[in-house]
Amino acid sequence: MEERRKENVQVISDRRKQINIDEKALQKLIDTMIVAIVIVSEDKIEYVNNTFYKLTGYEKEDLVNIKIFDLLTDENKVVLSERITKRLHRMEDLLPDSYSNLELKKKDGSTFTTHLFPSLICYDNKLCTIYIGLETTAYIKTEKALNGFFEHCPLPAFIKDRYGRLVRASSIYAETTGKSDLEIIGKKTDELFPTELASKLNEEDNFVFNNKKSIIVDEIINDRYYTKIKFPINGDLIGGFSMDITEKMEYKKELEESNIKYQELYNMLAAMLDNMSSMLWIYDKRKNIKFANKALKEYSNKINIFEIDECMVLPDKKETFVKTFTIEDEKEVKLEITKTPLFDTNGIVIGCNGYLKDVTELMKRQKKIVEKLEKLDGKTKQETKEALNTLNNTITLFNERWVN
Repeated sequence: MEERRKENVQVISDRRKQINIDEKALQKLIDTMIVAIVIVSEDKIEYVNNTFYKLTGYEKEDLVNIKIFDLLTDENKVVLSERITKRLHRMEDLLPDSYSNLELKKKDGSTFTTHLFPSLICYDNKLCTIYIGLETTAYIKTEKALNGFFEHCPLPAFIKDRYGRLVRASSIYAETTGKSDLEIIGKKTDELFPTELASKLNEEDNFVFNNKKSIIVDEIINDRYYTKIKFPINGDLIGGFSMDITEKMEYKKELEESNIKYQELYNMLAAMLDNMSSMLWIYDKRKNIKFANKALKEYSNKINIFEIDECMVLPDKKETFVKTFTIEDEKEVKLEITKTPLFDTNGIVIGCNGYLKDVTELMKRQKKIVEKLEKLDGKTKQETKEALNTLNNTITLFNERWVN
């Protein structure tokens, strides 16, 4: 009998130890949960876990003087207090499933949003209410931001789940389906679009899901151009939107056609200038050569005028000068260089048009004429001077008209 009693005592002792171990493990688990747990008897707080302290800023000694109503904001205090009062007087037996978006006060007076799940339990031999609270402040902010985005988004934007069901969509996207925003949420692509189009959209969605990368698709619908972008969101969702780029494409087409015309015109002008014996070139304010005709390129084998400072400095106005060069076999040549500045619409010099002429032989002939002129008598000399001046004026006028 004594042995049996000792065995029972040992069993009870072992069970108590196990219970203590289980209680400690349970307490550790409760304190590390991401949800706040509050046990209330009438309006008195009986128990809270560590998450509650972290969320509210209260400490253990603060709970002695705090009642459940002290945690409520004025807006929520009326609703919750009425329900608690009714339950206390057995006027309302059932607890609500949850309290959504309930604002609670912290110790410092600030607030946070939570989702409370109430339930009745027996705690410390008393009928109590346990509240399990999940902070939803960040979630509510995100939700409001998403609602604002999809409400005001000027593009057909959407979010879908893995099965092609719409989770969110903008009003513009809803218009493409011919239905309202509320009607399309939860619907699959096959339920919103014709079979052929739905099949194409599903193929794109599956590609994004399976490859976990974005796609950009250009398409034409009803003679209008669209660029559609789809991208993965956390592996479980995809987002997307499309932009009407019809005006951009039309502008691009006009620009390409215009470039072709200008290129054709440029080629014609270049061909015409290349067939001229005169030497021409154009350079910008950075001294970059934009054009040089064939005659100048060939002459550059003798003299590279692009390395001559006087030929590449931007002039403020039209200027003409003669420069002497020594080329092969120490032969001297004289070049007449005319530079005409090029202006933009604001009158700022942006480049220069250069004209080059070899006047070596011309100046030799002029020199001979002058020498002969000096030997003539007065009248003949005067007539010859006048003829020579007329010749020079004619040549100068011809050059000016040609350059301009």
